[in-house]
Amino acid sequence: MSIENTNKTQEEKAIREFETEKVKAEGQLTRTKLKFETAAKTEEAKLIEYKTMSQSVLESGWANAEAEANAKYNLEISKSKKTLAEIDSEAKEIVSLTDYNNKKGINDLKLAHRKEMSKLQIDRQWDFSDIEAAKFEATMETLGTETLLALAASGMENQVKMLEGLGLKGYLLTDGQTPINLFNAAEGLIKKN
Repeated sequence: MSIENTNKTQEEKAIREFETEKVKAEGQLTRTKLKFETAAKTEEAKLIEYKTMSQSVLESGWANAEAEANAKYNLEISKSKKTLAEIDSEAKEIVSLTDYNNKKGINDLKLAHRKEMSKLQIDRQWDFSDIEAAKFEATMETLGTETLLALAASGMENQVKMLEGLGLKGYLLTDGQTPINLFNAAEGLIKKN
């Protein structure tokens, strides 16, 4: 439960960080858009100023001034559009990078969690094997060398009964000199199971 709580806490933390970064990026995008909308309004004000100047020049008979004002207007509008497109691209890049970093962070957390869980399972298996080894060692110590020699010298049925009585399964006792037919032993195990 502690690991699950730690995992949930880490996942919730990662999600909160993701949401915070996303809100920051969206806020930055909104500020940038407002900045460029303000710049566009300023350029529109300049346009109005240029139009006023053009009207004045037109009334005076200077047709060239109107063409120059339109050229300046188009140039300013083009610059504004270019700048707005650059800022919009930067904002999208920031949002994409933030999304990527957040997803990478979550994936890194999941990977770390999986590694930790695998390590815990391995440690648990080692603990179980240590317990089984200690249990076997204690059983062998309790039986003593003489009992084990007597068991090895006794018939197969006595060995099986003794081992079953001790709760040991899958063990085979031998005196080290008697050959063992593993095919028959395996066949006997299969029939019993």
